[in-house]
Amino acid sequence: SHRSHQLMGVSVHAGGVKTDLVNTLSASEKALVYVANWLKGVTLMEEDQGCLSQLWVAAGARRSQLVNGAYYRPVGVMSNSDLDEVAKSEEFASKLWTFTDDALAKAL
Repeated sequence: SHRSHQLMGVSVHAGGVKTDLVNTLSASEKALVYVANWLKGVTLMEEDQGCLSQLWVAAGARRSQLVNGAYYRPVGVMSNSDLDEVAKSEEFASKLWTFTDDALAKAL
């Protein structure tokens, strides 16, 4: 599309956060979460840190620091190379846009 890009859209992963989504898991499930994150080189953040990525994108970063359509991991690390083929697919994005547009039109 050749539209003027006044709006910018990015995807933000909050990261692994020690909330009740993790804290209430069984010991074996919790171990799996911690080991999986450890293997990725990531430690789980405290609850008060869980909003940092979203805040960085919304208010901390300058617009010139952001890339439209990019995927960011905590905190402010562009990670498009981590995306699989579906996430990078222009065809899938178009289908998702059409589906969302149609669903919203029906809801109104």
